[in-house]
Amino acid sequence: MGTWIAIYALCHFDDSSVCQEQEFLYGNCSQSQCTNWTLAKGCKKEALLSKTAKIKEGGARSINDILGWDYVIKVDSTCYSFYAAQPPAVGMTEPVEIACPLGVREIISYAIDAEQAIEDSEKPYLIDIFK
Repeated sequence: MGTWIAIYALCHFDDSSVCQEQEFLYGNCSQSQCTNWTLAKGCKKEALLSKTAKIKEGGARSINDILGWDYVIKVDSTCYSFYAAQPPAVGMTEPVEIACPLGVREIISYAIDAEQAIEDSEKPYLIDIFK
């Protein structure tokens, strides 16, 4: 039984999409078309549709008060839901196939992260927005 080695390169774009270099050069793949590429499975279009924090009772005063996140993702045309713990805790539930929510666009990036959102929620002029 022999072994083999495959060498390939990936093009990573500013919008976090990726293409196998050869496919990109041949014009078969372009920016925003592929978010995950593996030698075994080729191109997969993955999209984050929802990310909801699970917070300790009493609210979040720091990032340490976030227990984990409920995710809804779309891989090609199938949607999945799962929970992932907030580090330093580890673990996640097995992704479960769900009906894709209607009218929800994929989340490309965030204007602020969770830490900044918690910090902003303490500002007096924003209290009504977060309560």
